[in-house]
Amino acid sequence: FFFLSVREMSQLLNGWSLLSIGIVFGVAYFYNHQFSQPASVFTPFRQHILLPDMQRSAVVIGATGATGKSLVEQLLRSSQWGRVTVIHRRELDTSTMDLTQEQISKLTQHQIDMEQMLNKENVQLFTGHDATFCTLGTTRERAGTAQNFRKVDVTMARESAIASKQANVSHFSLLTSKGANAGLWYNDWKIFHGLLYLQSKGQIENEVIAMQFPRTSIFRPGMLERGGVARWNEKLVKKFVDWTDVKDVAKAMILDAESTAIDTDQIESPIFYEANDIQNMAKLE
Repeated sequence: FFFLSVREMSQLLNGWSLLSIGIVFGVAYFYNHQFSQPASVFTPFRQHILLPDMQRSAVVIGATGATGKSLVEQLLRSSQWGRVTVIHRRELDTSTMDLTQEQISKLTQHQIDMEQMLNKENVQLFTGHDATFCTLGTTRERAGTAQNFRKVDVTMARESAIASKQANVSHFSLLTSKGANAGLWYNDWKIFHGLLYLQSKGQIENEVIAMQFPRTSIFRPGMLERGGVARWNEKLVKKFVDWTDVKDVAKAMILDAESTAIDTDQIESPIFYEANDIQNMAKLE
């Protein structure tokens, strides 16, 4: 369960006994300290290539979430990216990003019914882009049921990949989670949501890889720090486990996409970026 976001874990803690909380914290503390990797010089897995101004273009799915919002803001601020297309069910508010008019002009937003993503008109929105960034995700609290949770984290993420494939987008970049495992036992009961979460993330990883994009990137951060005012239980969780700022995740996803030209006749092996990789990439200038 300690692979969830700070907010999601705190929701689980609200309904757990002190004994359950103690067990989770004990296991999490042992895991993060026993298996943490020593610091070393970090080299990105893909060579970082800078192109002449604003030659790159991207679709962002899940832009209204914390990671997606940071991703969009960083893309708009970058001189590498000339076109950013957001496809979502509600409009992304950019008023707090303090962007210039030139930066805002790079953004196009399309509000669609996310359950109709594979309609011909919606698939067309993906056409002509270099990469799709998928940061879709919800919490059990917001979804209400296991079925609704999977509808977002698996079905909608899958359909964004299918649409990207049909539109000939050559690079699909997917945000999942540390510990993602499609073979994990899970149950729909809310108390077992941590297992459902990891199994769902593993499932969507496998499904995206099976689509054989010319280039696939998968990002597996640990617990996510989403900013804002943390509640007491969120602050308590962060004292025991490592966490990654959503801004760092967004930066790592962008650096990975700013890479060598893609041979669309070849299928590259997918690259997995684990939590330490993401944190190290975020330190690069």
